[in-house]
Amino acid sequence: MQLSLEDLPVLLARAASRQGLDSARNVLLKEFVSEAFRASGSNGSLHLYEITSNSCRRLISSSESPSDSEALEAVQLIAPHIRSGHPIQSGSYATADVTPGVVLLAEFRGSYGGTAVQDGIAEICADLYRRQALAELRDLAEFRNQVDPLIAALYASEDSVSVANVLATDGVLLLKCSRISICERTATGGWYLLAATSVSTPNPRADAVRRICELVANAEQEKHADPPEFVKLTSPSGFQLVGPLSLDAKWSGSRFAAIFEWDQSQIPDVQIVNTVCRHAALAFRNTERTAHTGWFFVSGLRRVFRSLTAPGQWRVKLTMIGLTAVIGFLCFLPMQLTIDGNGVLEPSHRQYLWAADEGIVMDVLVNDGQEIENGAPVIRIRNDELSLQLETVQGDLATAQSRLAALESMRVGREASRDPVLLSEHSEVTAKITSLEEQNRLLERRIQDLTITSPMKGRLFGANLKERFQGRPVIRGQYFCEVADLTQPWEIRLQVREADVRHLLNAVQRDAKLPEVTFAMATQPDVFLTVRVTEISPTTKLDSYGNLTTEIVARLEEPPAGADRPGTGVLGRIQCGKRSAGYVCFRRMIDYVSRLLFM
Repeated sequence: MQLSLEDLPVLLARAASRQGLDSARNVLLKEFVSEAFRASGSNGSLHLYEITSNSCRRLISSSESPSDSEALEAVQLIAPHIRSGHPIQSGSYATADVTPGVVLLAEFRGSYGGTAVQDGIAEICADLYRRQALAELRDLAEFRNQVDPLIAALYASEDSVSVANVLATDGVLLLKCSRISICERTATGGWYLLAATSVSTPNPRADAVRRICELVANAEQEKHADPPEFVKLTSPSGFQLVGPLSLDAKWSGSRFAAIFEWDQSQIPDVQIVNTVCRHAALAFRNTERTAHTGWFFVSGLRRVFRSLTAPGQWRVKLTMIGLTAVIGFLCFLPMQLTIDGNGVLEPSHRQYLWAADEGIVMDVLVNDGQEIENGAPVIRIRNDELSLQLETVQGDLATAQSRLAALESMRVGREASRDPVLLSEHSEVTAKITSLEEQNRLLERRIQDLTITSPMKGRLFGANLKERFQGRPVIRGQYFCEVADLTQPWEIRLQVREADVRHLLNAVQRDAKLPEVTFAMATQPDVFLTVRVTEISPTTKLDSYGNLTTEIVARLEEPPAGADRPGTGVLGRIQCGKRSAGYVCFRRMIDYVSRLLFM
């Protein structure tokens, strides 16, 4: 069968229809070559080659792949003509320019038509190959645009914790994970959680943290020898990849490990995961090298100490006297131990306003910071469903009352008054009226509650009330604003770290009274006030940053000057008695060493 130029668009359309069944980039080129091969009667072959100034590469073949000698013979025969610009004399070959310096060579064996048809096939194949290359370049550019910001952020820090936090937070968006956890190997060979998505400071005592560390330990025991790869786990909620973050991707000698988690709806991109892991391993290696440079500072201190203790009695004496004075100062000089806490300054008398029922906000009658009286309307809500229910109940109630009046008139006669049917219906209608009246009262009360009123006299606080709620639907229990009485006593609420609360509790037990706290408002950092703690929360909770804290409350008898808005930030220092100067200055270091030794 001889091909013609009119057959080429048909072959290309068939190839495009078959290419829709496969998402690979080079399918369309392969399918077109296959269609041309079938249309020629399958009595020959079609080979495509890429010829550049210094290399040759076979692109695709519709029949059996030619041997290396056949490919070399074809290219050596045609390449000089292409590079010199002379026309090709043989009718078994056709060329087409892909890009400047790159030529596509088509070798025809069989009935493929005349020279025009072969040139047309070569031009179509060159265009398809050019589009394939452009698509690959576009994918590569998109890949680099996604990965480069994360890689730059990983290399920006020289601290391992910062690198782990960058990978756990920014890596989630790039890899489309549900969570990324980074673990570091301990000195004893175990693992502890260094960073995780949405967790600022992991609590090593939490069950979830322990499960993550156990997962890494189990994955290390099930490691693959060669080639190194991630341990793939399937959980009910999705997929997990657990593996080391090292340059050779092996567990031996790896100090860091990562856990990538995906939902069942997400498919991991292994190429991006491997790229991110390689750069993360290199970033962690850089942090280790930076950490080693700290020994230069230590060695410098050693050199200074040796120079002070060099031969010469006066240097030794001065050094010993100075060290003795410093040690005595730190051990025996008492200093006030204070613990810090961040919190807010709020009025003690305040009420919050909530939506009593769902509906649509029709009117917002107040503004932020407005003085308001007790019982004054604040927000009006409309609920068409409640109004319809009320009309229905009132209609049913009117009908029942009419029926009851008719029954009463029928019972005027003596015989009728004793009729059991009338008596039964009379009791039924009376009970129905009682139920409908109760429903009517409840619905009227619910509709009345749709108008939110102020529960007290004071000042209303709510940012952008009209912009946030005017004409918008709300649900039951939705928060609107708060009303505070600024003339009543105020109170500060401080959040104190769990590690520091013990000093406060020891001071209370020792002195048999609550200590004093000195605080300053964020709006007036140069003004300090001192009040006594009135309450210590008996429970510990997580703050907005994920740290365990205990709330400390101190009440002020009168509002401080400059406090005109609830929620003003304050920084407080609670006095916890006197301790040695050494412990006061280095207590955090002492606590850290104690945890390493006894935990």
